[in-house]
Amino acid sequence: EARARFDEALGLSPRSRLPDRFVQVVRSKDIERWSHEGILARSVGLSADANMVPLGELIADLENGWSPQCEERPAAPDEWGVLKLGAVSFGVFAENENKALPSALKPRPELEVQVGDVLISRANVTRLVGACALVESTRSKLMLCDKIFRVRFGKAPGISPTYLSEIMKSPVVRQQIESAVTGTSPTMKNISKPALLDLLLPLPDSLHEQERVAKSMRVARTEAANHRREARSNRIEGILEFERAIFT
Repeated sequence: EARARFDEALGLSPRSRLPDRFVQVVRSKDIERWSHEGILARSVGLSADANMVPLGELIADLENGWSPQCEERPAAPDEWGVLKLGAVSFGVFAENENKALPSALKPRPELEVQVGDVLISRANVTRLVGACALVESTRSKLMLCDKIFRVRFGKAPGISPTYLSEIMKSPVVRQQIESAVTGTSPTMKNISKPALLDLLLPLPDSLHEQERVAKSMRVARTEAANHRREARSNRIEGILEFERAIFT
């Protein structure tokens, strides 16, 4: 329900179900990528009344990091570490997903992750390529790896970092990402920097409105997580009550 409200606030119409037929008719001018996935995404995806803007027009750049041969353990608090893909894979920044930089290697402080950074994975299995996370807190001495992009915002940002981290998770953007992945390995697909910069994002008129809709989605996600925890607790209690009724 929260996702439907989020899409509606952005001017995105509800997704239609995939038609149960073998012939699909689509106007050629509506097709940006001539692939099976691209045609289906366009023909049954979200139609937008919202203002759709390429990511490349809203940010200054995307930069990625460095992946030296690291230790097979997380970095200690006083050590430098390099992020793993797991640091962003599930849409929330996980600082513990890192590997310690060997003491023989010199760190690159310019790659250190900072609070407020928006990070985007450029490689993974298809469903996790383009995973995006906002760094809301982090320990020091953690560096970007070369499979994670950091968004560089301009002096006058065209998009809110919070909103960007949310809209990258939306179906209308995920469809574009998954139709643009490349690579022959089923366990390691990639998306290029130009493909990410070409992503069309629905964009509310002001940063204030972007923040408002992003906040509503984050609040709803927190409420959903609370409901899931309560449901798990109720299931456990139900099992225990059932067993007490049987065995006592």
